[in-house]
Amino acid sequence: MRQYLFKSHFLLLHLFLLPLLINCKSAKMQKQEKVMATKTPNSSNHKINKILVYLGDNNEEKWQLVTINDQNALDLYTHVPVMRFDESWKQIYGLAECNKFTAYYKRDSTQLSITRLSSTDQVCSNTNESMFLDVLQNINEISEDVNLLYLLNNGKVMLTFKKN
Repeated sequence: MRQYLFKSHFLLLHLFLLPLLINCKSAKMQKQEKVMATKTPNSSNHKINKILVYLGDNNEEKWQLVTINDQNALDLYTHVPVMRFDESWKQIYGLAECNKFTAYYKRDSTQLSITRLSSTDQVCSNTNESMFLDVLQNINEISEDVNLLYLLNNGKVMLTFKKN
């Protein structure tokens, strides 16, 4: 009889504790999911914002190349290079004729430093694209005048852009 009571109490105890344990684990998982849900939108918004900046968000200023090394960009490029500055992430996005590019920048008044320039690697028939990227990588000053942007190297204007 004692053994029967022990088994029945043991069974009742398990039947009572099992739902409690499951509910605790479920509550813990829900809490973790809430934490993940609060983190995920920020990171996905960041990705969406970067895509919008690159693909044509009208909130970001778009700059089109006018001159490079005192040469008219229309004479050198079939598709004139364009770029945008993403102020919040301190990045530059653009199209250097046929390849997309991105870089990080740091601006302090008229000083500009461009780092980690990278681009896609499509084969392009126009060799002027590499000239644009090389010049861009060596920029160390910036100046703005109404709708024009001047990128300089040691005081010499290397690239001129117009607001597009």
